Amino acid sequence: MEQINAVIDCDVSRLDFPLRAMKARAGHNFVALIRRAPADVTGLFVRVFRDDVAYFDVTAHEHPGGEWVARIPAACFPAPVESKYEIHATAADDQPAAIGEGRLLVQPFSTTTSPLPVGTVQEVAQLPCEGGGFVQVIMKWDGFEWMPAAVHSATANEGTEGE
Repeated sequence: MEQINAVIDCDVSRLDFPLRAMKARAGHNFVALIRRAPADVTGLFVRVFRDDVAYFDVTAHEHPGGEWVARIPAACFPAPVESKYEIHATAADDQPAAIGEGRLLVQPFSTTTSPLPVGTVQEVAQLPCEGGGFVQVIMKWDGFEWMPAAVHSATANEGTEGE
């Protein structure tokens, strides 16, 4: 099975209707399967807008059966944004052809590309204790899953106790 994040059905007879929204994640690639583009077009590409001026053009590749696949690299989504995308092609008479446009929503997503080191600690909560201290609830990464742990901390006058 191929990675497909959105199936976009084109209808060049209704250019005033938006195509399906692309909902990507910041720092990650996005693959669009484009269907129902006119059979007589070539050179189909997706224009991904970062704002009203800046954009990236991504070439789509035709598959057997007339579908096109655009593999949009992660670099096109460096940060969350709400914008638009357009699909362009070249018509049979070598003129530019508008295929359609739609909404682009890039939402935040963790961009960590390397595994977490064993022993990484993430604080979850601090619970106050009677007498002024607190219990800190943490999670530790053991290399396979997050494991809960608790650390007791006494009041400032008493010093601190470890795990």
